[in-house]
Amino acid sequence: MKDWKEYIESYFSDKALFKVTFVASKNLVTIVSSSSDIKTRLDFIFTDSRYERLVEIQFCNGFENSESYCIQYLGEETFSEDLKCIVDDILTVPVKKGWIEKDFYFILKKPYRTKFFFNETVKKDYVAYNSLIGIFSLFGLLSKSKQNTIQPIIPK
Repeated sequence: MKDWKEYIESYFSDKALFKVTFVASKNLVTIVSSSSDIKTRLDFIFTDSRYERLVEIQFCNGFENSESYCIQYLGEETFSEDLKCIVDDILTVPVKKGWIEKDFYFILKKPYRTKFFFNETVKKDYVAYNSLIGIFSLFGLLSKSKQNTIQPIIPK
């Protein structure tokens, strides 16, 4: 492999599993599942329309639940075998394993905070306070949370 475009085309070559869209005007490559039941979305963001320098990888649940997304910043890197291994590891979560999102709400329907957990066996509750003062505040006492398991792009 010589560049990121070739890597993406190779990794996501199975059209039965993936829909890949190259958006040169936005320096973006978007991957979603071919199954309309799976809303997980994966974005590769580049510095230019030639897809040579990878800035970051983002993935989200399709913005249906929390409108939150996870960012893996890579820092405008050109393709290399070492970085390819790192990207392979990152892609395991949105493509093969899925993840857990915990959304924290106060009054509105949109969460004020979302935490991502990449280990599906995590079942304990998480505290949503940004400071020690938050633990004792009315805001902290009234906030609610909702946990969602997000499916990977490849169905389990």
